[in-house]
Amino acid sequence: MIDRIRVEPGHTPSIAERNPRDTLGLEDKADAKDRLVKLHERLELLHARLFAEGKRSVLLVIQGMDASGKDGVIRAVLQGVNPQGCRVVSFKAPAGAELAHDYLWRIHAMCPVRGELAIFNRSHYEDVVTVRVRKLAPAHVWRRRHEHVRAFEKLLIDEGTTVVKVFLHLSRDEQRARLRERLDNPEKRWKFQAGDLEDRALWNEFALAYEETIGPGRPQLVTEPRRGGDPRRGARAARSEASGARSGDPRPANLVTPRHRTGDSVERGAGHPPRNWYTQSRWSTRRAATSMFTLGSRPTAGTSR
Repeated sequence: MIDRIRVEPGHTPSIAERNPRDTLGLEDKADAKDRLVKLHERLELLHARLFAEGKRSVLLVIQGMDASGKDGVIRAVLQGVNPQGCRVVSFKAPAGAELAHDYLWRIHAMCPVRGELAIFNRSHYEDVVTVRVRKLAPAHVWRRRHEHVRAFEKLLIDEGTTVVKVFLHLSRDEQRARLRERLDNPEKRWKFQAGDLEDRALWNEFALAYEETIGPGRPQLVTEPRRGGDPRRGARAARSEASGARSGDPRPANLVTPRHRTGDSVERGAGHPPRNWYTQSRWSTRRAATSMFTLGSRPTAGTSR
């Protein structure tokens, strides 16, 4: 399953060609639940070892279009992890002291310490993709950031951090349905912002930016969820396969997850565009979360960051 969602170095994710409804060989929801239980046990054990050893760390980067399920993936995948050695960071628009430093300053400050698992809900990729699409900086500025990010991630890996990157992919129609659901549900309405509609109008631009940002770098994984299905399916399978693969890969792994992608027509007021990477659904992300302990490098501790 990992091979089907992984984007190798030098290859593009081919987002438009991926089916967000692909179940990746999982039979049904019951099968998915059974696998998830076992994967939670495995994840809890690996995280305990990471925390006890205290010599290396794990950074899980989750990106995706608006309403791609980032929060849900974090809740579902990390429910058995010890809070003492786990931290979730959500990056908003930079403000205050953050604007007085380079764009990676605040990112580096939030990276995991040795023995810790850190999850980025949105990340430094916002400073490449969003800055590009919203024209917040000229082309020569955001273009050079691709190299900055690669060098930054290499630094983390060299110093003992395993980097796993997951992109959640969904279709434009699916996004519209989820945004509409947020407006209809009083308990979810707080998640909706007027700016989401402006981003949604730039769907194609965001998709292209993610395609070009994800492709040239380090390996990534791509998965695909379906509306009405269990988003935990892919995660479980991916984790189980990841647990026995690529333990010596020194490069950060990237996961791309899908969500339906069909029509392009959008009703004003119903949805918004992507703010983060572009790939597939919660399934892959969960898979990525568990596989993070086996994908990517596991260098020994070096000098302190």
